[in-house]
Amino acid sequence: MTWRRTHGRALAALLVAATTTVGVHIWFDVLQAGGPEQPAYVLAEGTTEIGGHELTLISTRPGEFEAPAGSKTLSVWLDARSDDDAAPCRSITLTEMSGSRTWLDAQSDLDTSSDADARDAEATCREGSPFYRILSVFLLPEDATGPFWLDVPVGIDETARFRIEL
Repeated sequence: MTWRRTHGRALAALLVAATTTVGVHIWFDVLQAGGPEQPAYVLAEGTTEIGGHELTLISTRPGEFEAPAGSKTLSVWLDARSDDDAAPCRSITLTEMSGSRTWLDAQSDLDTSSDADARDAEATCREGSPFYRILSVFLLPEDATGPFWLDVPVGIDETARFRIEL
């Protein structure tokens, strides 16, 4: 028997294993390293226009609504105007600037029905409206003191970013 016949299967298996190892490394470590493209942040100072929406931060109100023990609320009010062909908005988030904690709007989980202004406000952007208000209520732990980023994602790749100080 020749050396090739006795070691052929082992060499083929080694070649397949090495190719698979290189392929897995390229897939997970090289191609995925870039990750998804980060959205383009538009740092909002006062009024900002983004994706057919005009957004203005008008107020932030800590403790405006009742919160469970050990937590507090932060209400963020925006004035908004939208074109008929405005891009849809996604979920509004609040993120600590110095940490990694992020919160989603919790208005549906809290009782805001006692405030007439809150009942009339929208939870997110609305297309084709000349004037409306957006209310986002965040349920924060008591140790969250800010400053925060309020992100309003518009369309696929743009985000209006407001700085929030308590």
